[in-house]
Amino acid sequence: MWNDDDRKWLYEQMRKNGVNTGSYDDFTKSLDNKEDRDWYYQKSRSLGLNVGSADDFASMMVQPVQKPAPVKTTTTQPTQIQAQVNPTVKTSVQPAQEEQPAQQGGWKPSWQEKMGMQMQLDETMRQVKQSQQDFNTRMENIRKGNTLGKTSEVKFN
Repeated sequence: MWNDDDRKWLYEQMRKNGVNTGSYDDFTKSLDNKEDRDWYYQKSRSLGLNVGSADDFASMMVQPVQKPAPVKTTTTQPTQIQAQVNPTVKTSVQPAQEEQPAQQGGWKPSWQEKMGMQMQLDETMRQVKQSQQDFNTRMENIRKGNTLGKTSEVKFN
């Protein structure tokens, strides 16, 4: 479903990854063009962004054309005296919006929130692997320093 927050998120992700998107207004106008939207979809996928299927991407990025709500008009039949004093009055009545039932099952993250959590997890795993590699390198240097000539020189990174 279309949401301007989705467009803002994609705009920021593109800019963070060095994609020249122009101004935000230019970016949003280009998303309304199918060819440009397809290009952004492919670019998002190549950058590793989880944007779903092409149909999901389009439904989130294209602002739907809003059809005007049907207007109910009511007229009152004036009496002869009322017709002389007041003309016929037409009023517009908007249909009442139905309340949506409360969703059960707890919090359900949006695809942006899921993507953000995945990115944080990936970054944490990258940091853990780097720390392990640094530790192993230091330990190897200490072992080499203790066995080579038994000098007190120890090489650290």
